[in-house]
Amino acid sequence: WTKDLWRKLQICLPTENEEWLTIREATLRSGLSETQVSWLRHRRVVTTRPHPEEKWHGKPITLYAASEIEIARQAFESYEQKKG
Repeated sequence: WTKDLWRKLQICLPTENEEWLTIREATLRSGLSETQVSWLRHRRVVTTRPHPEEKWHGKPITLYAASEIEIARQAFESYEQKKG
């Protein structure tokens, strides 16, 4: 499903008025676990940016592009349906 997701994200770029989500919001919207969402970030599959103000242990909180999290949700749901 990540290969399908990567292909779909190649034609989608976040816009200037993109909504940005915390990891908690991203997991709730996508249905993925925090580990899966983090994996997508570490592999640079989804677009992220640091929070302009909020920090956790001295480091900026990572924000995820909502449009890409929605595409991730769709790709994962499609994968789950095909799986069984």
